[in-house]
Amino acid sequence: MRRGIGVCFLVFGVVASAFPQCELKVARLTPCDANGNPAELKLGDAVYGVRVDWTVTGRANGPYNVKFSMADRNWVWKNVNAVVPGDYYGYATFAMPLDGEIPFSVTLDCDKQSGNTNPRTAYASGHFSPLLGEKTIEFFAPKSWVASQSMSVQIPERSNIANISYMFGRPTSGTSQEVLSDPVFPGLEEIKTKPFGYPILRMRASNPGPGPTQLSRSFEVRASNVRANLAEAMGSWKAYEHLPSEIEAYLKPESIVQSVHPSVKAFVDSVLPINFRKSMSPYTVAKTLFMACAARLTYETPASSDAVSGLTKGRGDCGTYSSLYDASLRSVGIPARNVSGWRAGRDQWHAWSEMYVPGAGWLPQDVTDCNSLWKATQSAGGYAYCFATIPDLNSRVVVSRGSTFTTEQGTWVTMQPGQWGVWGENVVFPTWSSSCSLVAK
Repeated sequence: MRRGIGVCFLVFGVVASAFPQCELKVARLTPCDANGNPAELKLGDAVYGVRVDWTVTGRANGPYNVKFSMADRNWVWKNVNAVVPGDYYGYATFAMPLDGEIPFSVTLDCDKQSGNTNPRTAYASGHFSPLLGEKTIEFFAPKSWVASQSMSVQIPERSNIANISYMFGRPTSGTSQEVLSDPVFPGLEEIKTKPFGYPILRMRASNPGPGPTQLSRSFEVRASNVRANLAEAMGSWKAYEHLPSEIEAYLKPESIVQSVHPSVKAFVDSVLPINFRKSMSPYTVAKTLFMACAARLTYETPASSDAVSGLTKGRGDCGTYSSLYDASLRSVGIPARNVSGWRAGRDQWHAWSEMYVPGAGWLPQDVTDCNSLWKATQSAGGYAYCFATIPDLNSRVVVSRGSTFTTEQGTWVTMQPGQWGVWGENVVFPTWSSSCSLVAK
């Protein structure tokens, strides 16, 4: 699913004594919190704000506009009635899931309507870097949820189905999620899939008769947001030379994460320099590939979720974005995996990625949402949104990790929507649908 992002603001003014000539002068420009108070901002804050204090001497010709900018975002406060002499301030806030150095600026009377005699004093700029957490990967702001999922399968007349299996992905605790309760109704059994050992819930039936079968289940989770201090933890390639075997498995290709395919290699080679391991840290490589994947595809759903299809067509859904990013990371020696589940609400299916950080664990990242934010703000794509923090991660549930789920009955690439498998001769396949919801506990 795609998501946009908004801007909110408040303004205040104080009037002082009169002066004979009109001049707008920025007195102070500073980062601020959601209420306009000057503050040190922290990675993962809901909003980053910029506040301007300015003075007016003389009298302006009339109301004027004030332009606030942060990173690649702009917002114009229109018809500001700060015309008579005095001291004024205002601020704008931007929902901006960014790490690293972030520039900001303000232009008073950006359309030159006030009669200001000194435009140079009406502009100011600066930059800040959000404060990082104490840990390399830090989870915070937990929320509790009730997640529900249902699957409906319609068996046709004379289907010739000898056996059918119904399967759900089973949520596990880890990274941003803690499973609080997950009751299993009679008939469902937990099995571990290969090669990663992820659990699924399965119910089997023999010689099913025609008609509908409806399966529904609910469970409770606690989900958290994330912020990551990656520059130091991913500062050297040496940390990736001796990975645990269970982590090295996420360097191998999968059916939809084709990390050794020529088209994936060509894509990565077009993005990175030849000797990138000598000139770039793993952190810089990962962020470069993240933005390249966000820029490479145009969102489209439904779509094939494999990396090569995305490169061929130039289009894909959230699964395609994640597969392309995961394949790109694996191709350069950084373990990565697909993650899928859904957001708060009803039928808000979504997929994203997790990148392995040595010594810290798995970091959730969302290249699809980065693309969505670029589009929402008509950005040229110069900032890696949702690379080191995801603003709504605490409003998501995970039911599927990885892209290979193999049982003795077959292999599937995701368990996100639930799955089914049938066996028999000359089988007439059933039709099916699935739905999901996530509501606050």
